[in-house]
Amino acid sequence: MSYQVTSDETKNADDPPSAEELALPLEEFRPPYPTLRQIAILIAFLPLSFLVQAVIYPTFPRLSVVASGATMIAVAAAFIRRWGMSPRRVLLLRGAGAGVVIHVVFLTVVFAVLLAEVQAMTSSFLPLPGRFAEAMAGLLTVRGGWDFLVAVIAISLFPAVSEEILFRGLALTGLRRRFGARWAVVGSGALFALAHVNPWQVIPLLLIGIFISFIVHRTDSLYVGIVAHGTNNLLSLAALNLGQRYNVGTLDPQAHLPPVVVLSALVLFTAGMGSFLILTGKENRLRGEELDGV
Repeated sequence: MSYQVTSDETKNADDPPSAEELALPLEEFRPPYPTLRQIAILIAFLPLSFLVQAVIYPTFPRLSVVASGATMIAVAAAFIRRWGMSPRRVLLLRGAGAGVVIHVVFLTVVFAVLLAEVQAMTSSFLPLPGRFAEAMAGLLTVRGGWDFLVAVIAISLFPAVSEEILFRGLALTGLRRRFGARWAVVGSGALFALAHVNPWQVIPLLLIGIFISFIVHRTDSLYVGIVAHGTNNLLSLAALNLGQRYNVGTLDPQAHLPPVVVLSALVLFTAGMGSFLILTGKENRLRGEELDGV
């Protein structure tokens, strides 16, 4: 890929862009994003959010999640400001139609069923430690009406926004420009999984990361990623609390689902994804855009 050269041939690739460069299409933007220095800075600051969470978690578990997310947003904002990037283009702040959003919610719900079975399969050789499971249960358990609202904001909404800005905004955009759509979707999904520092659930995290990266790439909209991420987190919150209330063990990581449920979910996901691809293909053609196909 070639990048348009400015009149200042001696300009450092890590310097902020000029007004002329900001007016260019993202694909022609110079300096090329991400540079090696930018990648190193992002990687260096990524553990900061988890350090913040680790410090606050023992006293305020849910506040630690919010603080971690706020750190991610601050890092992303500083990064974008430092290099004079356009948030709308780098973070893919493009709206999505109601039909696309409905498809995304449906696919996320069905995919969550498949992920539950994947987690049960991986737990046979990579069991979730008891203390970790107890900590997760304590974080997700709702103890009243107001507590439910706090849990939705802290567990479902805030991580969805902050993590999508980082992994599907900065990471996916940069990887897609540097290495193409396929590597970007897989790479940003892998970064998402590894960044959670949870080896016992790394496979489900990788799969949900790739799924969200794909739908964001396909729609060129970060908002659909936030919807999918928030829906997935909300399902986890609901599953644990419903399981506790009705004593059905909904979130037992080693509990396999009935085969008919798994097969039905697979059929519904395949059909829903086919419909999603047709719908987004039509919308992309109407916009006159050419997205790299996956």
